[in-house]
Amino acid sequence: MVSSHVTSMLVMGILAGIVIAAIARSRPWHQYSPRATSDTEAGWSPDDQDGQSVLSGTGLWAGAFVLLSVGAIAGVVVFVSNPAAPTGLLSGPIAVAAGLFVAVYVVLGVYITATQRGHPKSLAAAETATVTGALFLLAVATQLIGA
Repeated sequence: MVSSHVTSMLVMGILAGIVIAAIARSRPWHQYSPRATSDTEAGWSPDDQDGQSVLSGTGLWAGAFVLLSVGAIAGVVVFVSNPAAPTGLLSGPIAVAAGLFVAVYVVLGVYITATQRGHPKSLAAAETATVTGALFLLAVATQLIGA
């Protein structure tokens, strides 16, 4: 039983490596050198915010995600450590809520980040699908290894 799971894990790892290698070799990314398109973009000064709101900063969103994640983990630890807690009643809704939270955060985060970088919406949607698919493959591989 265990050998079939290990074999499946190795096959999935090899296939994932082939896909990553094909994607990495499909574009000449090693010849790319970032540079400013005009002299005004070469530097940053605090007074040229261009009307961007505070919510557009990635540091704020990353910090909010870390705080929410730590809060959710602490809540689960407190819930699980309580001996009077109903174990079977809330385990499903907690897992569903956590999965939805991460899925919505990842999908919206990747899409918004890509569009703010100037990518067209079609490319942003493709990047979102790629990241979501990679996370799905990671979840499947984790299930195969843990089973």
